[in-house]
Amino acid sequence: MNVTAWKYVAVWVISAGAVGTGVALALGTGGPPAGRTDAPAAVPVVARNEPPAKEKPIEGDWTPKELGSPVPTAFPNLKAPDDNLAEACPLISGKKPIAVADTDATAQRLLKARINQYGLLLARLMSFAYKNDTYYREQIQCQTELIGALTELWPNEVDKRIPWLEELLISTKFNENLVRQTVKESRDPRASPVNVLTLAALTRHRLWVESTLLLWKAKAAK
Repeated sequence: MNVTAWKYVAVWVISAGAVGTGVALALGTGGPPAGRTDAPAAVPVVARNEPPAKEKPIEGDWTPKELGSPVPTAFPNLKAPDDNLAEACPLISGKKPIAVADTDATAQRLLKARINQYGLLLARLMSFAYKNDTYYREQIQCQTELIGALTELWPNEVDKRIPWLEELLISTKFNENLVRQTVKESRDPRASPVNVLTLAALTRHRLWVESTLLLWKAKAAK
């Protein structure tokens, strides 16, 4: 038999402990078969994605020692107006009511009806001239329930919820500013319609709204 440049020998190796009859091995001298000039396939170079730059944290006294002391905001761009809160917040004040579509199921219509009721109540509260502790706590309760209804209505559409929550944050900042000014100017806290406890409740609520908004924005960015 002529000896060629390539030799292939089939070797059957039978192992006593192996399952099956054997393994066929092809042995050769190496290199491509005669007549082939294929070059090795180039290995693609995968560019490394640089990790995103860390967001610079907002500085300030986040853990003050005194109840009612100012706490920074995570959204300094969302500012409360000096007046006319309803105009600055058309969604939550009912000036831009949520629409019911013909394709909405009964469950969706119920949720939109609830959201509309929250807007009507917030609009009425915003029109009150006299604002005491009960007034602000009613707002906190209404806003908290509204956030829950929005989450139920759009569980997987966080981008639709964000504009509502931004308005709620503006409203909360507006209330917090008013109460802080009232507490600051009050000569007799016992005679004031609001006190430092009202202010602390509004600050806690505002921080919770900001935490929720931060989470929603992170989900929307994915």
